[in-house]
Amino acid sequence: MNNLERFRQNGLIPSPPGDLNDYGLAEWNRVCSIYVETNTLTEIDQSMLYAYCNEWGKYLYFEKELKEAGRIAKAPSGYLIVHPYESMSKKALMAAVEIGKHFGMTPLSRGKLKTGGRKGAVKQFVLD
Repeated sequence: MNNLERFRQNGLIPSPPGDLNDYGLAEWNRVCSIYVETNTLTEIDQSMLYAYCNEWGKYLYFEKELKEAGRIAKAPSGYLIVHPYESMSKKALMAAVEIGKHFGMTPLSRGKLKTGGRKGAVKQFVLD
C-alpha cells in the first residue's frame, strides 16, 4: 500500500472541495501526501491548496491542448495568431506559482516557511 492509500485510509488526506480536473486532483493527492508526511497540512490551508491545485490543473490541461493543437492558430480572418490557450496557460501557471509560494513550493519560499508541526486528522470541508 502506498502512502496516499494509507493516508486516505487513515483519514489524513481530505477529499478536495469543488471540481478539480484530473491534473488538479493528482496534484491535490501528491501535495497532501507530502504535507501529511511532514505534519504541515492544516484545515485552514485547504481552500488555498484547492486554489493552487485548480490553477495547476488548468495549466497542465492547456499545455496538453497546446501540444496537440499547436501554439499557433488561425483567426477567423485567416491570419495566424498565437493560440488563445497560450495566454490562459501562462496565467494559470503564474497563479499556481504565486499561490504555491505560500506553501513553500519554491526553494526560496520553502526556507521562509514556519511550520506548526500539527498532527492528526484534517477535517474535510465542502465548497458550496
